[in-house]
Amino acid sequence: MRLKDLFTALADVFDGPESIEGQAKQAILYADYSTQMIFEPTELSQTFKIIMENTNAHAVCEIIRTTQLPWLPPQTSTDPI
Repeated sequence: MRLKDLFTALADVFDGPESIEGQAKQAILYADYSTQMIFEPTELSQTFKIIMENTNAHAVCEIIRTTQLPWLPPQTSTDPI
């Protein structure tokens, strides 16, 4: 799955009557996806997969669940500053 596909699906989540939702949707749809991201894809944890596979889960959860991204928490610095 491409990042553009993921964000197009995410844009559909913003379908409410508030103007900020329309603005968010437009920002996502008109974003520049030409950036090359370099990362090691990892799978979501089993706990998240179970939740996203639930019959009550939003349709975008299937797309998120199958998108290869670095689904790990970021490592924080050990620098004392």
